[in-house]
Amino acid sequence: MTPEARDAWVSKVEASAGGDCRPKWDGMMSWQQLRAMHDEGHEIGSHSRTHAILPLVSDPQLEDEIAGSRRTLREKLGFEIQSFCYPNGDHDDRAVRAVERAGYRHAVTTRYGINAEGGSPYVWRRLDMQGSHARTAAGDFSAARVLLRLTGRLPSAY
Repeated sequence: MTPEARDAWVSKVEASAGGDCRPKWDGMMSWQQLRAMHDEGHEIGSHSRTHAILPLVSDPQLEDEIAGSRRTLREKLGFEIQSFCYPNGDHDDRAVRAVERAGYRHAVTTRYGINAEGGSPYVWRRLDMQGSHARTAAGDFSAARVLLRLTGRLPSAY
């Protein structure tokens, strides 16, 4: 579907269901909550304005989704936004170039895997990190397991 056709379909389904059916718990964080997270050391990145499927949008909408989102976050939060995450992981060369032009330092996809040294910082892959990935069979923290998970190899000291 085109973005316009998808929006029309969603509106039709919502109207048939009696309006917006989001549960009360399904809300966005406030600007104050985001600033507090940032102050506690969490990274706050951009994920676009409307979660559009970026390869399907027009050039002006692509710029607004990517650069506009960063600009709004910076204005509302008072600090620079360095990272971008492609909605649904969907990206193409045009989206990657728009992220770079917008001034982000890096962007992540939803592709699983280890990033090659010297690769583009605008198409980083991800690794699934859970508490069990950082613990030995006895339940103790293991730096070696974390490094193995993040790099695919153990440090030479191990």
